[in-house]
Amino acid sequence: MALSPEPRSRSSPRLAIRLLRSLAAVAAIPGAVLTLSASQTLMPPAAPAPPAAPSLPVALREPFTLRLLFKGEEYRKRFESTPYVSDRAIHIFPGEHVGVHVTIKDGELVDLSYASPDTPADVDFDFSSGEELMRLVVQNRTGRTLYMNAVMRVPERDQTVETKVIPVEPSLPVFSYWNRPILQLTLRGLRFRAPGGG
Repeated sequence: MALSPEPRSRSSPRLAIRLLRSLAAVAAIPGAVLTLSASQTLMPPAAPAPPAAPSLPVALREPFTLRLLFKGEEYRKRFESTPYVSDRAIHIFPGEHVGVHVTIKDGELVDLSYASPDTPADVDFDFSSGEELMRLVVQNRTGRTLYMNAVMRVPERDQTVETKVIPVEPSLPVFSYWNRPILQLTLRGLRFRAPGGG
């Protein structure tokens, strides 16, 4: 808010009082800016910034070129540095094994993080390719049935394609197969239910 100077008068005490009252009223407005002249600006002191939430480091792959042989065809694709886990989703390429830690509260997934190879994981994913089939093996140690959605990146499309993954009962490894080349799988929407709860 800008205050324009009033004309000077010999009876200035009243003017000074009115000016001080106006300044006090404006200063009481949160976020108000008082412009007294072209060279001077008074602002209420800024509130201290809230402390930044601690951020965990994200485990990343180094950039690489994927080479996939499938049904006599060779596929190549360059990938830049990519996370193993991001936004509660697991990203996995052929030939990889990825383990994750999960935190479940009241039956809901509240945290999902990458498990380094030297630590036991709650859920393990192993993605491989054969001459005729692509295979995903999931080992679930949470004591609950795991349901998830999946999308795949395939050579002939720029966009990802939705696909199905079998629900994973606790303790037993579960196998999912595809008869087409897959460059990358993303597993997301993880849900955990009591065994047999659906």
